[in-house]
Amino acid sequence: MAQKYFQYEFPKIPVVMIGTEKEEIIDTIIYYKTTHEGDGALVVPSASDIFEISGLELECCFPMCIPKHSIRAEVRPNIVLVVNANAFDHVVGMGRDYECLRRGRLYEFGTGLPYKFRRWFLPEFIMQGIIDYDWLKHSSQVDQWNGNLDGAWSNLERENLMVRTKRVS
Repeated sequence: MAQKYFQYEFPKIPVVMIGTEKEEIIDTIIYYKTTHEGDGALVVPSASDIFEISGLELECCFPMCIPKHSIRAEVRPNIVLVVNANAFDHVVGMGRDYECLRRGRLYEFGTGLPYKFRRWFLPEFIMQGIIDYDWLKHSSQVDQWNGNLDGAWSNLERENLMVRTKRVS
């Protein structure tokens, strides 16, 4: 049987919740309403407001990315992360440390895209898929792409316009 996914997008605020069951989404919204992080204006949707989706393609990159320097990672059936080389370590790290991203029954996932900014909340099933995915098969390509940019990055660092993080093995 194919894995089911459900989506709820808040009206007027850039938040999208994905769950493997509708209750994950509803419980996470209730969590936000009842914690200090919550907004009293949040309305808990009815189950009919949450739609089944066949899959998801989620773009992950930071500003100044080169779009063709992206890999496609199907971390779960029909769940594809399109990860730019400049966000590769960020995405792998979020998977490794996903427990601290828990908000109710879902996990907050940052895509790094300020110009398309949305807060995404994903179920543990997908976060575990990020951990289980074989990211090493892309490491040499990502290193090559990022290595080609070393001169440009160094100039930005020298001008204090950017700070690069070092990859944790």
